[in-house]
Amino acid sequence: MFVQAYFAVGQSISNDLALTPAQQSVLKKMGAFFDKTVKENFPAKNDTLSYKAFLHCLLIDCGIHEAQYILQVDRKKLAKINAELFTDENYGFFYNKQYEKKKDIPCWYYYYHCPYNSEGYFPRVCKQHANNPLFQEIDSAMKYMHSFSCIIFMSVLMNLHLQEIRNPEVQQFVAFVFWRYLCFCGGVDLISRKGFCTTCKENN
Repeated sequence: MFVQAYFAVGQSISNDLALTPAQQSVLKKMGAFFDKTVKENFPAKNDTLSYKAFLHCLLIDCGIHEAQYILQVDRKKLAKINAELFTDENYGFFYNKQYEKKKDIPCWYYYYHCPYNSEGYFPRVCKQHANNPLFQEIDSAMKYMHSFSCIIFMSVLMNLHLQEIRNPEVQQFVAFVFWRYLCFCGGVDLISRKGFCTTCKENN
């Protein structure tokens, strides 16, 4: 079930939806880095098969610790991108600044929770690409559930719209959704914008 598109095909996007150069820059770097990381961890003949293997790995046996996969991540490159992302201007545009103080958070939470800013990048990208079936599906699901579900998004992407992964805007959105997971694999807490070891030292 698709919602009505916000913009007709070919209609120009209003200026209030445009990202700043800094936001565009970090988003492109996130998309390219995530895409490269997925392909290196799941080598395949084409992009679609690499992402299918990645999504399948996250979807199967949800919540079982032994079934979860930790990506091999270039931590130095991740740190460079996060140095741009973690500035207040950029971070607040993409993610919720509220610090998440929870103890004993299960590992699966890092896979299936994207702390997105509901007034920043997320709604803008859905409006900008409202004629794209994948973003239509995302918008429809959010209106139905009053929230965003990573599990539903993964299922829709893998089973219905995986061919869209060749679209740079979709790659960037996927990177945005799974950046917390990527940071987790690289030893960084996206919420506190610090390394896990750094956080542990500060709490001692």
